Amino acid sequence: WFWEMDQNLRFTYLSERYEELSGYKIADRIGTTRQVSENSSTPESQAAWQQHLDDLINHRPFKNFEYASNATSDGSSRWVRISGVPIFDNNGTFVGYRGVGSDIRKEVEAKQEITRAREQAEMSNRAKSEFLAHMSHELRTPLNGIIGFSEMMKKELLGPLGQLKYKEYAADISDAGTHLLDLLNEILDLSRIEAGFVNLEESNVSLEDVISATVRWTSGTANARTVKVLSKLPPNLPFLRGDERRLKQLFINLLANAIKFTGPGGKVSITAEVSKNGDLLVDITDNGIGIAEKHLDLIREPFGRVATSQVRTFDGVGLGLSIADKIIGMHEGRLDIHSIEGEGTRVSVTFPKDRVIRQRLPAIEGRQGA
Repeated sequence: WFWEMDQNLRFTYLSERYEELSGYKIADRIGTTRQVSENSSTPESQAAWQQHLDDLINHRPFKNFEYASNATSDGSSRWVRISGVPIFDNNGTFVGYRGVGSDIRKEVEAKQEITRAREQAEMSNRAKSEFLAHMSHELRTPLNGIIGFSEMMKKELLGPLGQLKYKEYAADISDAGTHLLDLLNEILDLSRIEAGFVNLEESNVSLEDVISATVRWTSGTANARTVKVLSKLPPNLPFLRGDERRLKQLFINLLANAIKFTGPGGKVSITAEVSKNGDLLVDITDNGIGIAEKHLDLIREPFGRVATSQVRTFDGVGLGLSIADKIIGMHEGRLDIHSIEGEGTRVSVTFPKDRVIRQRLPAIEGRQGA
């Protein structure tokens, strides 16, 4: 609809469309101000009204001012968007305003519905994560029992089992139970992080020690696959403010992934540097099977596994990279993946400069040379 006001900001003209939208007679609105006629009452609108009134008092043009109005004959509220320009006579004297208005109730309701749907989805996701965390915890207890008893049988702690095949079966039970427990631990970790149950226990962490420990812990797997792991860290690598346990988990997941998807005789390298802007960068590069560009987003998702004949031959359910992505996110960092199918992959971890401690901490007294 179209509208006009005089120098006292009272309506002098309203088009017929206003009457259709509000249900009020135009004659009843002529001579009233917008604030009185619209009867805006929501807290959000009241705050916006103050800014709008300031524009009007100072004779400034305004565009797309939105507010909730109670100006309908049936008592219902509606959302309105208006724009207007001040009018001046030949002497430059302010004589009023002229502008347009529109009912945006459907537009606002659509936005509110999207917001409600998003909140519902987030609530459902939290409920799912809480359920997974609870179930994973409940399943770990009997699994630990199965693993423990199978280990006792394998070692024949209570006497010989008789046939050698029974010992092999006990070993199979132990291996399968351990593998299942590892998967449950990954699910539990992911669900706890997604549900917001994990808080960082921050300290000044030696990233050099974290990476060195990660290389040692994964050396058995690397040796079994005849994959060579090279760690190329600069001297005096800065400390990092972060959660040491989670950082170790981060790099174990990334390094284990690189080793897993690198064939016999392949190489995996870890390098680190401080960028020009002060960020700390860590690259894990392999010359393994690589990933097609179209699948790079998929592998970040929980249980995201690329369905190719090569990938199907590897164990795992696709949680390691997703967990790593969330851990680096908790440290306000970034995880980037660059890969060429058939040539290899480079995973880059970036820690923001705010978490980098440029001056290395002195060694703790009594531990030098340990």
